Amino acid sequence: DVPDLDLMRGFLAGRLLGSSAVAATLEYRWPIWAFLDGTLQTAVGNAFAERHLEDFDPELLRFSFVGGIRSPNHRDHSFNLLAGFGTDTFRDGGAPSSFRFLFGGTTGF
Repeated sequence: DVPDLDLMRGFLAGRLLGSSAVAATLEYRWPIWAFLDGTLQTAVGNAFAERHLEDFDPELLRFSFVGGIRSPNHRDHSFNLLAGFGTDTFRDGGAPSSFRFLFGGTTGF
């Protein structure tokens, strides 16, 4: 599981599946130490059953939030200590429904 490839990191991998998806993400990173960065990320989006977003409805979007510390931009190995959550759809009230805690490293190019 490589967090940089997740569109909405507050959800567990494989939680949002469909034939089409949309997500808008805003991420902020700041240096804490020479080998660690703080990170905050918010995202709005969802996956949809129909191709080409044919069943898109803004009320079916979800919110995702993640915060924590990461090693800064190491392509071959990254340390992560992140916590986040994802919500129900806005139509269903947008209450938190998913919690994710990630501790460890990722490897690969």
